[in-house]
Amino acid sequence: MIEGVVFEFTSDELIKHCQERAEHHEKKSAFHAKRAETAEDEVTDPSMISNKTVQSQKAECLRISMHHQSMAKMYKVYADHIIKGEKYRLTMRDLGELELIKAV
Repeated sequence: MIEGVVFEFTSDELIKHCQERAEHHEKKSAFHAKRAETAEDEVTDPSMISNKTVQSQKAECLRISMHHQSMAKMYKVYADHIIKGEKYRLTMRDLGELELIKAV
């Protein structure tokens, strides 16, 4: 008996998805790194100040770029270590964490 809602995916489906997500996050990382090259180093917008932490546009672009690079690395690890030939039962939470659906 299966309790709760689960979704079955093949290893091939998950590997392909993880490879695509890694590529997506690599592109986003590169985009934000490129934006950082032309972003201002000084804070000119008061809305950039929160919790007494001042972030320049350049620092914010670099922070976002590093986040996406970290996500790309995570998805590469997933893709490389999914056991081939297996079926995986994923919960709604799994779907959200793997970016198969938008997390709610």
